[in-house]
Amino acid sequence: MSFSTVKKKAQSLFKEASYLQQIKTTGEYERALALMDELVEDYENQKPLIELLASSIERWEDSAAEFKQFNRRLARLDGGLATLKVLMDQYELGLADLPEIGSKSLVCRVLNGERSLTKNHIAALSKTFQAAQDPNGAGSPGDPRARPLDLVGMTSVARTTGQAPAL
Repeated sequence: MSFSTVKKKAQSLFKEASYLQQIKTTGEYERALALMDELVEDYENQKPLIELLASSIERWEDSAAEFKQFNRRLARLDGGLATLKVLMDQYELGLADLPEIGSKSLVCRVLNGERSLTKNHIAALSKTFQAAQDPNGAGSPGDPRARPLDLVGMTSVARTTGQAPAL
């Protein structure tokens, strides 16, 4: 395919669905989310388009007035604490279910922001939840596909789906 043909097809696509490149209205944002829902059903084949659309959605969510308050709250969150809350929610854990952190009172203080997770807490939690990261079984001890759970780096929940990230 010639460059000329590629350029014409791209121009046609972006003219038809300009929100792929830049979302300008709430209506375009809603169309982008609807398209994303459909694209993720065939993730492997749609990955390049998903990545392009995700960038457009992210830029909108970072700058749109309707997300300003949410973004301010998100910026103030402690990434480790947010991830701990996601883990507790996903696995229906209580204060007593986290011996990696310590006593129920210590877990409570961490959750209330009175204490922070230490590197040792994060390492222990990563080790504990590593096997649960991959629903296909990767992550069991000795499995070369295993990777540590990034408790510090996971700072937000997937905004486009309203779902907690899969571990």
